[in-house]
Amino acid sequence: MNTQSSRNNDRFSLSPMHTDQVLMLVILGGACLVIALGVVFVVSRFTDAPSFSWAAVGAIAPWYLAVISGWIMFVMVPIYVAHGRTRQAGFVEWMQTGVLLAVIGAAIMGVGYLIERGFYNLLGLEKGAEDIYFSISSGSIVMIFAHYMLTFAVWFALGGFVGVSLYRFTDWGWISIPIALATASLTGLWNFTGVSIFGFVRRLVPTVDTGLAVVVVVCLCYLTWRMVQDMSLRNP
Repeated sequence: MNTQSSRNNDRFSLSPMHTDQVLMLVILGGACLVIALGVVFVVSRFTDAPSFSWAAVGAIAPWYLAVISGWIMFVMVPIYVAHGRTRQAGFVEWMQTGVLLAVIGAAIMGVGYLIERGFYNLLGLEKGAEDIYFSISSGSIVMIFAHYMLTFAVWFALGGFVGVSLYRFTDWGWISIPIALATASLTGLWNFTGVSIFGFVRRLVPTVDTGLAVVVVVCLCYLTWRMVQDMSLRNP
């Protein structure tokens, strides 16, 4: 009975980090939306067709998730282990946080596009940039959600991979950074022409792209877990 209780505590007692990270994401998302609408309003004073500013937020958001993911792996997981938590519990906490942030982040992006489109209509503005999300309907909001959820999942997995690599291998862990950047570039965030392997950020989600994204996330999570298993705590 005590053993079972201990396992449950290892696995589920770290929920405050879930709450903190989700709350921070919601606060930052709301602040970015206010700023994006403010930019549209100011620019609309000079042109009738300002470009989407919320799309810029969509390009920055994955970096935030990657940094948070790397921070959890580099700082928080070792702290958990040092305070008696198991490495498995730390890894599970990281994965749970990633799922929450990817899903909630994608929902924020979808709602943001809807609000921005309504703001454009309210101001009587026209589309100022080629963006598949300007003419979104209530049905396509699901597609937008899928776009960003896959993207955020990839970047969160990449961030964790880099974080644990830097902690686990002090001499050559930095090699994970260019590897992660090369993989991240395939998401299409650095390629606005729509020509890329993943490219599901700014166009419809093809089956091949979706499958590749899932494979990348699974492989990165597996590699991250293998490194967490053998991770030794550093001396203070």
